[in-house]
Amino acid sequence: MRLPAFLSDQSKRRWLLPAVSVLVGILEVRSWHPMQQEQLGVTLGLWVVTVGVWMAGSIRPHWALTLGLGACSVALSALSQGPTAVFAMFGTLIQTGIRLPPRRGLPIAAAAVLGFETVHLLRTHIDPLDAALSLLGWCALYAAGVAYQQLREEQARTQATLEQLRLSRAAQLESAKVEERARLAREIHDVLAHTLSALAVQLESGRMLLEQHPGDPAGLLRLALYEAAAGRAAGTAPVSPLARSRPIASSKLV
Repeated sequence: MRLPAFLSDQSKRRWLLPAVSVLVGILEVRSWHPMQQEQLGVTLGLWVVTVGVWMAGSIRPHWALTLGLGACSVALSALSQGPTAVFAMFGTLIQTGIRLPPRRGLPIAAAAVLGFETVHLLRTHIDPLDAALSLLGWCALYAAGVAYQQLREEQARTQATLEQLRLSRAAQLESAKVEERARLAREIHDVLAHTLSALAVQLESGRMLLEQHPGDPAGLLRLALYEAAAGRAAGTAPVSPLARSRPIASSKLV
């Protein structure tokens, strides 16, 4: 399975952190001297706590969990210079950048990085330039997390806008259908009312003529039939093009 497909599946992605944590723990054990078993046990125990806090913060983000994750990172840097401390600091900055707003995440990230680098500098006495480069790398990691958070928020806003646009188009299409039905109903009503009125007048005239001239009703009857046929044609004219035409896609009507 390709990596992007694996990461897009949330049910599989939740197992990624425990798997990587086990791998980091194995690398931590291999980096320790056999004579330091007691301190290694404390480090691994703190690493398990760190992973638990990390997973809890991933499921339900909260500034207190992220602050606890940063404290665990600093504590691990004081106990070990192995991969657990670095990976814990990585998780702290990812959590603060992606899961928390900058007004809460930035102070936690700054405190964690300063504490981590101070402990690391006191333990190893590294060159100031290396310390500055390391600090710059942590800052870049936090900035990448914030940028990713902003990208996700922008994507969510875009999806909401597209959904509103789709609903608006559907409403416009339905409104157009209702208006067209109302127009056809008014037109048919007017045509039929006019035709029936004319037909009633012709029939009344025919009745009066039959009373006066019983032998010559054909002319008025032909006129009445003509009015009826004309009314029927006028009533079906507005809807006959719609009956013969094919349905049009909604995207072409909007």
